[in-house]
Amino acid sequence: GAVEALQRKHRGALKKLRQATELQSVEQLNEAQRAKLAALPSLQAEVEALAAEAARRSDEARAEAEEAARREEEARARWEESERRTAEAAEVAKALSVERFAYVAPEW
Repeated sequence: GAVEALQRKHRGALKKLRQATELQSVEQLNEAQRAKLAALPSLQAEVEALAAEAARRSDEARAEAEEAARREEEARARWEESERRTAEAAEVAKALSVERFAYVAPEW
């Protein structure tokens, strides 16, 4: 999706930047080569902007993953607490049942 598109743009910009940088060592440039070389500063800026955008998205994804993990841990803790309370309630019900039976049983 969007991440792949950003990666493709970044790779394309890096390729153009590499080509333009290689032209710096060429002594005789044709018009197209001079145009590519003239675009070098804007290509560098584009690569930097894309890298910054990728870093921002990576940070966002990391924060979302950390939030999801935190929510999962909270849900697990609530489930464990629920299981503990259910077990306690079962013990209380069992104890009450035994006490009630003991209360009624003396006639036997």
